[in-house]
This record gives sequence, structure tokens and C-alpha cells, in this order.
Amino acid sequence: MVDFSKRLSKPKREKVLDPIEIYDGLDRASDKGPLRPVQEHVLKHWHANARNEKDVIVKLHTGQGKTVIGLLLLQSKLNEKGGPAVYFCPNIQLIEQTCEQAKQFGFSVCKAESKQPLPSEFLEGKAILITSIQKLFNGLTRFGLNHKSLKISALLMDDCHACVDSIRDAVTLSIPRKLFDSSGAVKGAHPVYEKLFALLSDVLREQGEGTFHEIEGESPNAILAVPYWAWKDRAAEITNIVGDSADHKSIKFVWPIIKDRIGECLCVVSGTGIEITPYLTPLEDFGSYWEAETRIFMSATVTDDSFLVKGLRLAPGTISKPLTYPNETWSGEKMIVIPSLTDDELDRSAIVNEYGRPILRRSYGVVALCPSFKGSKDWEACGAKIARSETIGEYISNLKNGFYDESVVFVNRYDGIDLADDMCRILVFDSLPFGESLVDQYLQTCRADSELSRIRLARSIEQGIGRSVRGEKDYSVIIVIGTELVNSLRQAASRAYLSDQTRLQVEIGIEVAEYAQEDIKNGKTPMVAFKELVQQCLKRDPAWKEFYVEKMSQLKPEAAKRRGLEIFETELKAETEYHFGNTDRAISILQALVDGSAVASPEKGYYLQEMARYKYRSSKIEANKLQQKAHRRNRFLFKPNDGFVVEQLAPLTGKRVSAIAAWVKQFDTFERLKLAIDEILVNLYFGVNSDEFERAVQKLGVALGYSSERPDKEWKQGPDNLWCVKDREYLLIECKSEVLLSRNEIHKDETGQMNNACAWFRDHYPGCALTRLMVIPTNKLGAGAAFNDAVGIVKKHELSKLVKNVRQFFQEFASMDLSDVAEDKINGFLNAHQLTTDALKSEYQKEIYAGTVR
Repeated sequence: MVDFSKRLSKPKREKVLDPIEIYDGLDRASDKGPLRPVQEHVLKHWHANARNEKDVIVKLHTGQGKTVIGLLLLQSKLNEKGGPAVYFCPNIQLIEQTCEQAKQFGFSVCKAESKQPLPSEFLEGKAILITSIQKLFNGLTRFGLNHKSLKISALLMDDCHACVDSIRDAVTLSIPRKLFDSSGAVKGAHPVYEKLFALLSDVLREQGEGTFHEIEGESPNAILAVPYWAWKDRAAEITNIVGDSADHKSIKFVWPIIKDRIGECLCVVSGTGIEITPYLTPLEDFGSYWEAETRIFMSATVTDDSFLVKGLRLAPGTISKPLTYPNETWSGEKMIVIPSLTDDELDRSAIVNEYGRPILRRSYGVVALCPSFKGSKDWEACGAKIARSETIGEYISNLKNGFYDESVVFVNRYDGIDLADDMCRILVFDSLPFGESLVDQYLQTCRADSELSRIRLARSIEQGIGRSVRGEKDYSVIIVIGTELVNSLRQAASRAYLSDQTRLQVEIGIEVAEYAQEDIKNGKTPMVAFKELVQQCLKRDPAWKEFYVEKMSQLKPEAAKRRGLEIFETELKAETEYHFGNTDRAISILQALVDGSAVASPEKGYYLQEMARYKYRSSKIEANKLQQKAHRRNRFLFKPNDGFVVEQLAPLTGKRVSAIAAWVKQFDTFERLKLAIDEILVNLYFGVNSDEFERAVQKLGVALGYSSERPDKEWKQGPDNLWCVKDREYLLIECKSEVLLSRNEIHKDETGQMNNACAWFRDHYPGCALTRLMVIPTNKLGAGAAFNDAVGIVKKHELSKLVKNVRQFFQEFASMDLSDVAEDKINGFLNAHQLTTDALKSEYQKEIYAGTVR
């Protein structure tokens, strides 16, 4: 072999550190040209000003070459330090994509093969390791835990927000209720679920009698969190139960991480599983991450990075000063359209039927994003393919290979799926995203209006909208359906949590929907007018393109969002102080939030509950006092151990019609009023999640001029819903929305629930008049079932009649000045649509029959 180094006229060069010079020296594929301006800008800035920073965020538009930037930064640090460098992807699908791109550009990379040691070329600093974030964050990681952790010179997290979710999943113990074999058949109950449920049943029942009953009945939507005091007091027993099954597949990868901190975990129980997760993600256990000399985080411009304060423990200063490209304010073309704003006929059902059906020889992909498998059933009924965990890769591959005839639905996957160019020219964003984990669902219940919940929701919406536009020249139509999602995007307060780019794209979509109404007025059917609008984007109408560019060019460079940054930093400081045993300091930090004016009262209640959890370590009595204060501010929090007093639901001051007028007055246009009513009524159908149904019943009571609450959720006992319809007169409602329409009997345990609810009412409302209703598809009593009092049954027909009448009642306000509605008019509307108090007590129910159903 010829040693050409001996024949060089210049001395041997040191390894190149400037990433731009590194790029120039790569053996790239012939079609890989020079760096783009955006790439050069970021690389120069990093090399000159940030290469010695431990943590750096690179925040760029999709399709700006972030992968190449990341690889160059890692290669630069590899050349400088010589130690291992690793590129983390949020999921397995992106590993192959990143490896292929790395090879095309001439980088030396390697992968971590399953069940094999980490590659020697990675350990020796000769190649960049490209792997999933899950390879590092698990209890049996080959990178090692704590003092055994592999020392990393530089690491990069691609799509760091998705990585945060993966890290949290990695430290969360998820125990299913049932065990399944390879064919999907039930093998039996999971022994750990059974034992934990038995151990915790008494405290769970105290936190919600009705919900506990639903959990016993294996409802997947019924959830209860275990109070911190009961969890801490049983920590030793819980550790023994789980530890005895530590080798089980569902436990072994998490147990090494949480086994010594069980007492400092939150546990949430549902009818189908249990989740146990640390209050503070133990990132310090993963030394390869915690001690890495350089950490680089890739983030999209449309995402608020404040959440990374807690998710990755990044300093606020790092989040406030990301590396960006200021010369470009937006990228790609998104025609975001809301069909229901064009015409009422273009509701969710119409769009699913139109875009769910297969079309032969279609030249582009149609993809839908849906929050649940339950919600995807109507897509499947139309002929769409539903991508499940085991088939996601297959369906993405089919789209890449041009198989577009059938629409594809991805369930609860708003990130980590790239659907560039013809893979997805039409993206249907179906319904409001919600937390997939039990912990997310619990926090959403008790912190619905918190910064955390709003930022997380906005992030999911941004991520979903961005799936189909993956480059500067990419384009797609995003069709938004589902009343709650549409309502969220219509509200300026909700849009404020979106990036400036997405917010403007949504506003363009609202404007465009109104333009399409002109075609309908000129005689076109709503669907024809809507499809022609969609085709203007797909067929590259020059006027549309110019209109879009003109609108988007109004954007100015967006500053790093700081919304929630201070609050997240404060929460992290408090939890960290508590973690190190500084209880009083932790409590004082949260007390400052409670004393401030920036946090709403229910959220202050949440912080009082956190303070109570901290205080429980030193004083159970003082902790319970704090918990009492917390529950008074936010009744969806834990019911305190004692000192708990149920407050009677009082009637609204003044007349009912005045309350309705005040409720209507809060909407500046009838369109917004109609959206609010639609958001309620869309959930008043059998088959709807019980929590969503009960929340809709509560909101309906308020809209109809009554004081309204959910005792089982707020007081942890009593009926699902309670309306105060007059002074000392009430309407009690038990809701069984998830009961199948084919059911022909009311079960014994369901009448027992109603009897218990009525007994609760008598205890807390002595001498008050009561009308009792149960929403259930049948009015026939089953064996052993009996009511102690007269109960009216609201079946499908009666429920549909109520929904129809409520809709028509509020339609009466269409041509009125909402700020000045005469009370006599409202009285007339209530009478005309059978919504007087007497009508509500009598017109929407069937009697009970012990024999044949009628």
C-alpha cells in the first residue's frame, strides 16, 4: 500500500473543527451540492459563538437541512474531543432515514444492532452512532446507569420534543390489566395489576365512587389518581408487589429506574391499566446524557420550547437563545381549511365520508390524524386503512412507493411521521388531540386551563399540522374537522399559544372558508364548492399561490417564545428542592406562585396540593390542612383525608332567563355562540367517552341558565351531574353514555349507583325536591335490579330530542344582537322548544318497566 502521507509537501493537518470546512471535505454523492445559506449561517454562528456551550438548541423550519447541520456539529466535536458522539432519533422509523442521508453526504456512521454491544467504531470515536432515544433511556440501557454510564463527548437529539415524550415513557411503569398472547387473545389478568388494585381499592373508592365502579367494570376511559398520602404510606408494599414481578416484560425495562423512588411517584389507575411515573424524571441516572460535554437539541420553529425546562432540565437562557435563521420567517405552503365554517353541511361526517373512501389511481396520498382508535372506526367503515403500531412502517413505506388509492389513518401520532410531497397532499386533522397516557389525562382533568396543558395541546396541533409539509417547496391542504378542534382554532386566546407562522396560516384558512361561501350563494353545492377550493391548491392555481405568499410575507422574524417559561422553571426548582430534602424551601417557592396574580385560582389549588405533598413528609396534619385549601380552590383535585365538607349547589342569583342572556352575551358573534353549543352537543350521544359526556351535561346546564356541577368528580361522591333548577329544587343525572345501544337491560350495579347517588343527595340536601334521570339506552330492569325512588330513563330517542331542541333554541339567536337580548324573547324560545324547567323534568324520559322494553 502506498503511503501518500509521506509524499505530501505540507505537514499533516490537524483534524478540521470548522463544520463548513468539514462539509467541503466530505465524499458526498454527486447530487449533493454546496450548503444552503441557512445551513451556513447556523454553522458559522455555532462555530464562532456557541461551540463551547454545553447546551445548544438549533431551531429551524422543516426541510432546512437540520439533519446535515446536526451531523456536522457532531463531527466537529468528534474531531475536537475524540470521544464518542451519538445522534438520537425519536423513533425507529427515523433511524434508517438519518443513516441513509448521512451516507449520501459521506459521514462515517454506525447503528446499534439489537442485543449486540455498542459498536466499537462508535466507542473509539471513529463514527457517529445513530440510534433511537429509547436505546439510552431505559433501565437496562447498554449505555449504563449512574456511575456505570458511558462517557459521551457529544450528543444530539433530533425532534427533541418527541424525545421528551419518549423519555417520560421510558421512566413510566405501564401495567396492563390483561395479558395477551401473540395472536391478541387474552391469557388472563396481569398479577401486578390485580394486587395493586386490591391494595389501593379503598382509597380509590374514596376519590370517586362512580368512577371507581367504572374502573371495576374495565372502562378504559375511567381514571383515578392515587392520593399521595395513601401511595406514600403503602410504598413498601407496592415495592414488594412490583419487585416480585420485576422480570416481567412490562416491568423490567423501567423497574431499575424507579425501584428506589416508588414513594415519589404518581400513580393513575384506569379500567385497563395502571401507570406509575416519577414526579421528577430522573435524568441524572442516565450519565451519558447528564454528563455529556456537549448536548445539541433540534427543534421546529413552530414549537414552544418552554416545556424543555422540565422535560430535559435545560436552563431558561438556553431556551431563550436558540440558533436560528433570521432571514426566513416561514417555509412551505399549507392551505389550512375548516369546512364547517364554509357550510354546516360540511361537518365531520361529510368529510370522513368524502375523503375516507378509496379512489383508484389517485396521484397523491390522503392521510388522516385521529386521536383515538374509537374515533377511527368511521374512517375504517368508509374503506380507509388504520395504521396500528405493527403496521405503521408498512403504511409509510406504501405511501413512499406511490400507493395512494386508499386513505391512511394514523391514530394519536402527531410527531415522528414525515409525509413529504405526494405522500400526503391532503391531511385531514380529525378532532382535538388529547393525552395518550393516563398521567396526561389525569393532569388534563385537574389542570385543564394551565400553561402546561395549553402549551402541550398547541404543540400537538402544530406537530399534526406540520406532518404533510416537510420542505420549503412542499405544499398540502390541511382539512380541520371535529367541533372541539375547530372551536379551539377559532378562539384567539387558543391561537395565541401557536407559533406566529401557524397562527397566520389558520387565520388565512378562516378567511378562505368565508370566500368559499360565495360559490355556494351562487348555486354550487357545499361539497362541490369546498372540493374546488381544495383543488386550487393541489392544481397549483397561480392566484392562490400569490395570495398565500402575500399573506405570509406579513410575518416578521419570531422571537423565542417565553410563555410559561418562568412557571415551568419555578415548578422545577420546587420539585428539585424537595428531591434534595429541602421541604420548606420547596413550599416557599410554590407559595410565591399561589400568592401571585399570574395564575388562575384552580391552578393555585394544584400548587397547594403540591405543597401538601411536600409537607406530608414532615407533618400529616399540616399537609391535610393544605389539601383542604387546595380542594376548595379546585374540586377536581384529591379529596382531603378529613375536614371535608360538601357545599350545596346554590341557585344562580336572579332569574333563569337573565343567566341565559348573560351566557349568550359573552359571545361577540352568533358564529362563536354556535361553535360553543356545537362543542357541547357533539358529546351528547351514546358511545361518547363518559368523562366527555358528563362534562358536556355540566356545560349544558350552565348554557340553559342553571348552576351545574359534577359531584362524583368534584366531591368524590354522589351523581355524575347535578343541576339546581330552582331554589331547593334539583335535577340529578346519572350518565351511562358508554353502554352499547344493543343492551336491553339495566344492570343491578347501575341501579345501585343511582340509589347511592340519591342517598348522597338526601344526606347533603335534606328537604330539597329532586327529579332523578338516568341516561342509558334501555328502560328495562335486569335481574336483581331495582330503584329505591322514581327514576326517569333518557334513552336514545329522548337524548336526540333534547339535543335537537337545544340546537333549535340557540338558533333563535342567529339574527339578534347578542349583547341585548330581551328576556321575554328568551322565555318564548324556552316554551317553543320545550326547554322550560317543567319540560326538562318531564318531556325527555321514559318510565321504568320491569318486563318488556317499551
